[in-house]
Amino acid sequence: MSLTVADKLEIHELLARYGHAIDTGAADDLAATFTEDGVFDGPGGTHTGTEAIRAMGREYHDHPDINDTQHWTNSVVIEGSGDEAHITCYGMCVSPTVDGSAIRIELINRYEDDVRRVDGTWLFQSRVVHDVFPESINDFSLEHAAE
Repeated sequence: MSLTVADKLEIHELLARYGHAIDTGAADDLAATFTEDGVFDGPGGTHTGTEAIRAMGREYHDHPDINDTQHWTNSVVIEGSGDEAHITCYGMCVSPTVDGSAIRIELINRYEDDVRRVDGTWLFQSRVVHDVFPESINDFSLEHAAE
């Protein structure tokens, strides 16, 4: 059976829950977006299972260079059927500079996700992060945006 509109909306909400959890340091909520044997493969390595993903979320949020980041997801393509789907989407992580005068682009990436419905809830089975642009594209000044 093809995915329904409701399935796709629930999967979009999964993407949003992931972003909010990692940005706010809600490591338990982040881990809850993955299956028990879920895999996150991205900056910092591969993390498998609930405890490893929870620890990765804490480590990310506690990192001294992380400053009020926001993960934005767009251009989402969802394909699948039944209780499984594959997602391809782009992501951008931004944060303000310490003095608040500019927006810093931390990452621009592409996600490849496999999701599965478990007990009626869509969860990541795997999330792979591919860098599109290096971390060197930073400090887009608000002053320059007005020019």
